[in-house]
Amino acid sequence: MATLTSANPSTDELLHFLSRPAQTTPASAPELPATPTVTAIAVTSMDGRGAIEGTSGQLGNDTDATILNTLRALADVVFVGTGTIVAEDYGPVEIPEHLEAVRQKLGRSEHVAMSTLSRSLDLDVESDFFTNAEANPPIIFTPTEDTFNSEEETAAHENKVKKIESAGALVVKLPNPSVGAAITWLAEHGYRDIVVEGGPTMYREALQQGCVDEVFLTLSPTWVGNGPLTFGENDPEEESNSTNPQAFEVRGILRSDSHIFLRYSRSFTQ
Repeated sequence: MATLTSANPSTDELLHFLSRPAQTTPASAPELPATPTVTAIAVTSMDGRGAIEGTSGQLGNDTDATILNTLRALADVVFVGTGTIVAEDYGPVEIPEHLEAVRQKLGRSEHVAMSTLSRSLDLDVESDFFTNAEANPPIIFTPTEDTFNSEEETAAHENKVKKIESAGALVVKLPNPSVGAAITWLAEHGYRDIVVEGGPTMYREALQQGCVDEVFLTLSPTWVGNGPLTFGENDPEEESNSTNPQAFEVRGILRSDSHIFLRYSRSFTQ
């Protein structure tokens, strides 16, 4: 386990810390057993908050941005919540030239796919998430028609589906459009390195459903005092908020200025 104190770690140091798993099967062979790695990337304040004034950028520093951008640039797919897409003005992942060779060595495709889950499909098809994704259309998970209570609701949802498909996106209908079901679909269709980037509800659901294999967590030297918790809160409408505790093991620690960067892998020895 290495500790880094430099404010500007080298590319080699960061890649060693990030050390992405090699893709064991090609993305063109979805019939093969899916063994994805699901990575959650998050930043948290000292008091467990995930944003300042609605966005997470003020909690990080340059190294945090480099770690985030490197992980997403080496992924097969970035899975992110609709609220985060709007708040952070999400668009397609840009792959730096120096990481293109690394992607090839890992067996990645030419582009990083973007994906989200939306039960309402109230998405802005004029946003960068859609308009700048010609090379790799986003994947949108949503419920099947039989989920809705009336013909009017079904028809309205189908109109939204057609609008989003016309914008170039792939709409995938699931009978139970949970984070776990979406990740299972991605794995079955050849996406092996799946990055989850929030927000709080998506983090929480992914962890509750046991989907997360590793977590890259940035600890910001900031006390926020108010705002959304990084990993979300219990839903008071749920009949039971009990969860099965999951243990993670620390795999790496970096330091840059007063920010601490932690890499955890899920422990299966508990």
